[in-house]
Amino acid sequence: MLNINLALFLFILSALIIAVLYIIKTRFKKVIVSYLPLWNETVSQKPASTLFRKIRNFLSYLMNLTISLLLILSITDDRFFYPAKNRAIVLIIDSSYSMGATDEKPSRLSLALKGVKELLKTLRGNDKILILKGAPIPEVIHPWSKEISDIENSLKSVKAQYPSTDILPALEMAGGVLEGIDSEKKEIWLMSDGAGFYDAERKENVKKEVIKLKRKKIEVFHFKVGKENSNLAITRFSARQNIREKLSLSCILKLQKFGTQKSQKGCMENIKLKIFSERGTIFVKEVEMKGGEEVFPFEIPAPASRVLKAVVEPSDRSCKADFLPFDDSATLFLPEKLYLKILAVMGSNTYLGAALLLSPLWDVEITENPEKYLNEEYDVVIADNAALQSGLKRKGTLYINPPDGSIPLKVAGEFNGAFFEKFDRDHPLLRWTNLENVNIARGKIFLPRQQDKVIASSLKEPLIIEMEKRKEDLREIVLSFSLEDSDMPLRATWPVFFINMLYYLSGTSLEVSSASTSPDESDITPDWLPLTSRVTKVPEAGSRFPFKLAFIIISMLLFVFEWLSFHRRWTV
Repeated sequence: MLNINLALFLFILSALIIAVLYIIKTRFKKVIVSYLPLWNETVSQKPASTLFRKIRNFLSYLMNLTISLLLILSITDDRFFYPAKNRAIVLIIDSSYSMGATDEKPSRLSLALKGVKELLKTLRGNDKILILKGAPIPEVIHPWSKEISDIENSLKSVKAQYPSTDILPALEMAGGVLEGIDSEKKEIWLMSDGAGFYDAERKENVKKEVIKLKRKKIEVFHFKVGKENSNLAITRFSARQNIREKLSLSCILKLQKFGTQKSQKGCMENIKLKIFSERGTIFVKEVEMKGGEEVFPFEIPAPASRVLKAVVEPSDRSCKADFLPFDDSATLFLPEKLYLKILAVMGSNTYLGAALLLSPLWDVEITENPEKYLNEEYDVVIADNAALQSGLKRKGTLYINPPDGSIPLKVAGEFNGAFFEKFDRDHPLLRWTNLENVNIARGKIFLPRQQDKVIASSLKEPLIIEMEKRKEDLREIVLSFSLEDSDMPLRATWPVFFINMLYYLSGTSLEVSSASTSPDESDITPDWLPLTSRVTKVPEAGSRFPFKLAFIIISMLLFVFEWLSFHRRWTV
């Protein structure tokens, strides 16, 4: 469709072209006659001096000019013919994972974009629109514009790609943009399923923002998409090296069911779980979902590749109750380096020596004289009742009952008889461990500094301390007791604790996890935003007179009339 400026240019150009054609074609041809009566007949065809004869060519020119104008208007943007109050519209398109749900065909996002195109058809006169993508940080995907074709092209970049979308920042941004616009009507259109707003605090914040916008005379419309709410989701997938089987991985998969599943109740109880590596399928298992949330532990062979992908689906292929494909799979990346180079400065400690044999991936050196290893680089150095030279190159150090003065911590005395009673549960050292029943016969009372972190302690004495980094990449852990003076090496939790310790000190993560969506976003129940004008269908522009069709019909009639009344031939 032509805009008004281009239409005006074409009209002026056509007027000039028609005028030139009339000037050329109204020149009389030179006629040679050999007989006088024929000459008289030719002269008699010269136009008379009557008023009509003088203006006949000009009237024909005006009629052709009118035909040209009508044809140009028939291909001009129809907003020119329907004047109305000019609107400034900010359009917010939700791009969270839930918009990829397939309860609307082909997806909720596709239906929302279809609604956007219907809304664009209602633009008239000086209306203009700005497109925002609802993302964790709202993004302008098309600035203020009146050009429908350009706006529609920009919509191709919108995809359901974010784990969650908080609508509040987008509303605040839209309100701020509209404040500086001079327009008779200001509107915000939100194209969203409204999923994920089950937090009362978030709903209340959105409600307050909508009230604030209405006070500024900005109307907020919510075009809601989505009709179903059932979904099966992987909300956690984790793996770590198996302690007993060195060449296998211990995995945990957490599944959750969401929604009422009224249409096919019970069809998602039996689930097929598949694990893939880059080389193909390595594990398949049928599991049963007895409740709304289940955790499934299992073991798989350690793959040759670093990538693991878990996929779940109802065993019954006819089950159509899982409407969100994004959270049916989860991908994790195994640590690139599971091999460790370890130096143990120790005497004859059987407990520690046995722990160092837990994995074939560890290159272990045991010595009582660390000076000859000063030129080597190690991932972890263990000092068992020993002092270390400052020149040892390492990423982390474990001090077990270090001698007085060998570390920066001061010793306030000794303790007798202690238990682990206080823990930092979030620390990687204590993951999957239980130290509550460990008995300690004796140990030293180290005084942690303000920057040091106590990981575990009795009621009074620190038992495991992480010292402040003396170098940027150096981690140091202190055990305030000897292994021989406790029953920790006899507990089932000891190998897990020791492996956690080594990989934490080396800066290597043993456990990696990936959840395709948060539990909130996997709950795809559609919901209305509070206090917004609810819209399920974009209103049509209303019945309008078909100007364009009328222009074409009138131009055809004028052309026929002009030809019959004046030319009766194709040339002048």
